[in-house]
Amino acid sequence: MKTLIFLFSILLFTSCCNDDDNTTETEQNQHETIGTWHLITYQCCLSQSYEYTDEITWVINPDNTIDIAIDLGTNVSSNMPLNSSGNYTYDINENEDRDEIIIGGITYYYLMSNSGTQLIIEDEIGFSADGLLLLFEKSV
Repeated sequence: MKTLIFLFSILLFTSCCNDDDNTTETEQNQHETIGTWHLITYQCCLSQSYEYTDEITWVINPDNTIDIAIDLGTNVSSNMPLNSSGNYTYDINENEDRDEIIIGGITYYYLMSNSGTQLIIEDEIGFSADGLLLLFEKSV
């Protein structure tokens, strides 16, 4: 399954540069991540994959907070980060080799699709077989 997601992500997550843009990369990525996101897949630690539709929602706000809403009765792994509804703080750091989102003091890496409709958050670069993977779709 991770192989399929990895191959899919290779197709979606190629970067391009537009030198005509007046915003910095950090401002652009923060702008792209802001919005309402629905968790569609959670995988971790060689365990079963969890699939969702609209049961788990992350609202990434421009004031560096994330509002997480999890529907009552949703099957959520105790290993999943931010596995309860609430308000959390975040920061975004960009490095040459990866983009980081720091949530509640824990650093994760993220990739955004060119279309801006999918977001992957992981704890290790390269989608390792036993690493954390959160795949989101943006609400339109």
